Amino acid sequence: MYWIGSWPQGHHGHRGHRQGVRDARGRRPFPTEVEGDIGELLVDRGHEYGTNTGRRRRVGWFDAVMARQAARLNSLTEIALTKLDVLDTFDEIQVCVGYEANGVRYDYPPYTNRCCTK
Repeated sequence: MYWIGSWPQGHHGHRGHRQGVRDARGRRPFPTEVEGDIGELLVDRGHEYGTNTGRRRRVGWFDAVMARQAARLNSLTEIALTKLDVLDTFDEIQVCVGYEANGVRYDYPPYTNRCCTK
Protein backbone atom coordinates (compact mmCIF):
# COMPACT_ATOMS: atom_id res chain seq x y z
CA MET A 1 0.00 0.00 0.00
CA TYR A 2 1.24 3.50 -0.84
CA TRP A 3 0.31 6.70 0.86
CA ILE A 4 -0.05 10.09 -0.73
CA GLY A 5 3.37 11.56 -1.37
CA SER A 6 5.24 8.25 -1.61
CA TRP A 7 6.66 7.12 -4.94
CA PRO A 8 6.11 3.45 -5.71
CA GLN A 9 8.60 3.24 -8.58
CA GLY A 10 10.98 1.10 -6.56
CA HIS A 11 9.06 -1.99 -7.62
CA HIS A 12 8.61 -3.20 -11.20
CA GLY A 13 7.10 -0.01 -12.59
CA HIS A 14 3.52 0.94 -13.09
CA ARG A 15 1.48 0.85 -16.27
CA GLY A 16 -1.37 3.22 -16.89
CA HIS A 17 -4.24 2.80 -19.32
CA ARG A 18 -5.57 5.58 -21.56
CA GLN A 19 -7.86 5.52 -24.54
CA GLY A 20 -6.74 7.13 -27.76
CA VAL A 21 -10.20 8.71 -27.83
CA ARG A 22 -11.39 10.33 -24.64
CA ASP A 23 -14.94 9.94 -23.34
CA ALA A 24 -16.95 11.65 -20.65
CA ARG A 25 -20.26 11.47 -18.91
CA GLY A 26 -22.31 14.29 -17.46
CA ARG A 27 -21.90 18.02 -17.82
CA ARG A 28 -18.37 18.62 -16.58
CA PRO A 29 -16.02 20.70 -18.75
CA PHE A 30 -14.59 18.74 -21.67
CA PRO A 31 -12.11 20.92 -23.61
CA THR A 32 -11.35 18.34 -26.34
CA GLU A 33 -14.97 17.39 -27.04
CA VAL A 34 -15.74 16.58 -30.67
CA GLU A 35 -19.26 17.14 -31.96
CA GLY A 36 -20.93 16.83 -35.35
CA ASP A 37 -20.15 14.15 -37.93
CA ILE A 38 -16.66 13.42 -36.59
CA GLY A 39 -18.01 13.04 -33.07
CA GLU A 40 -20.71 10.66 -34.27
CA LEU A 41 -18.12 8.61 -36.14
CA LEU A 42 -15.94 8.35 -33.01
CA VAL A 43 -18.96 7.29 -30.94
CA ASP A 44 -20.05 4.64 -33.44
CA ARG A 45 -16.60 3.21 -34.17
CA GLY A 46 -15.61 3.24 -30.48
CA HIS A 47 -18.95 1.90 -29.22
CA GLU A 48 -19.13 4.79 -26.78
CA TYR A 49 -22.46 4.05 -25.17
CA GLY A 50 -23.21 3.49 -21.49
CA THR A 51 -23.27 -0.17 -20.50
CA ASN A 52 -26.31 0.08 -18.24
CA THR A 53 -28.16 3.04 -19.72
CA GLY A 54 -27.21 2.78 -23.39
CA ARG A 55 -26.79 6.57 -23.48
CA ARG A 56 -24.35 8.10 -25.91
CA ARG A 57 -21.10 9.24 -24.31
CA ARG A 58 -19.38 12.50 -25.14
CA VAL A 59 -16.11 11.93 -27.00
CA GLY A 60 -13.01 13.99 -27.63
CA TRP A 61 -9.44 13.93 -28.85
CA PHE A 62 -6.61 12.54 -26.74
CA ASP A 63 -5.79 14.92 -23.89
CA ALA A 64 -2.01 14.72 -23.35
CA VAL A 65 -2.19 17.30 -20.56
CA MET A 66 -4.42 15.08 -18.44
CA ALA A 67 -2.46 11.95 -19.40
CA ARG A 68 0.79 13.63 -18.27
CA GLN A 69 -0.85 14.70 -15.00
CA ALA A 70 -2.18 11.18 -14.35
CA ALA A 71 1.24 9.68 -15.12
CA ARG A 72 2.93 12.11 -12.74
CA LEU A 73 0.45 11.64 -9.89
CA ASN A 74 0.48 7.84 -10.19
CA SER A 75 4.22 7.43 -10.87
CA LEU A 76 3.53 5.62 -14.13
CA THR A 77 6.48 4.28 -16.05
CA GLU A 78 4.40 3.05 -19.01
CA ILE A 79 1.10 3.93 -20.65
CA ALA A 80 -0.98 1.54 -22.74
CA LEU A 81 -3.02 3.42 -25.36
CA THR A 82 -6.17 1.63 -26.43
CA LYS A 83 -8.85 2.26 -29.05
CA LEU A 84 -6.31 3.51 -31.58
CA ASP A 85 -8.17 1.50 -34.21
CA VAL A 86 -11.01 4.02 -33.86
CA LEU A 87 -8.67 6.66 -35.28
CA ASP A 88 -7.12 4.70 -38.16
CA THR A 89 -9.51 6.06 -40.81
CA PHE A 90 -8.51 9.69 -40.20
CA ASP A 91 -5.79 11.38 -42.26
CA GLU A 92 -5.12 13.71 -39.32
CA ILE A 93 -6.06 13.64 -35.65
CA GLN A 94 -5.85 16.29 -32.98
CA VAL A 95 -4.06 15.98 -29.64
CA CYS A 96 -4.55 18.39 -26.77
CA VAL A 97 -1.14 19.64 -25.58
CA GLY A 98 -2.35 22.64 -23.55
CA TYR A 99 -5.38 24.65 -22.54
CA GLU A 100 -6.04 28.29 -23.30
CA ALA A 101 -8.55 30.39 -21.41
CA ASN A 102 -8.92 34.15 -21.12
CA GLY A 103 -5.66 34.64 -23.00
CA VAL A 104 -3.69 32.41 -20.61
CA ARG A 105 -2.10 29.15 -21.77
CA TYR A 106 -1.96 26.23 -19.35
CA ASP A 107 0.45 23.32 -19.85
CA TYR A 108 -1.04 21.67 -16.78
CA PRO A 109 -4.61 21.12 -15.58
CA PRO A 110 -5.86 24.38 -14.05
CA TYR A 111 -6.85 24.24 -10.40
CA THR A 112 -10.41 25.27 -11.22
CA ASN A 113 -12.82 24.08 -13.91
CA ARG A 114 -14.21 27.56 -14.46
CA CYS A 115 -11.58 28.40 -17.06
CA CYS A 116 -11.98 25.22 -19.12
CA THR A 117 -15.58 25.15 -20.25
CA LYS A 118 -14.58 24.99 -23.94
